Amino acid sequence: MVSEVVSAARKAAARRPLWVKLSPLVTDIGLIARAAVEAGADALTVANTYPAMSVDFTSAKSKLGSKTGDYPVQPLNPSL
Repeated sequence: MVSEVVSAARKAAARRPLWVKLSPLVTDIGLIARAAVEAGADALTVANTYPAMSVDFTSAKSKLGSKTGDYPVQPLNPSL
């Protein structure tokens, strides 16, 4: 399925760089990444947020308002 979607996107954006966002929550991201590159991806984005929890140690309660949430990853180039 990844190759079909990336191939269609590659055709639609033939003159532009194609970055493909992959979910980090898969069993074999390498397999999916290879399929995306072989189908025409110029670059891969492999992380965005991770399931996480942030605890306020003074109150022993979640800082997120729920038991779990997403922990955002800082960009490699914050100026973008």
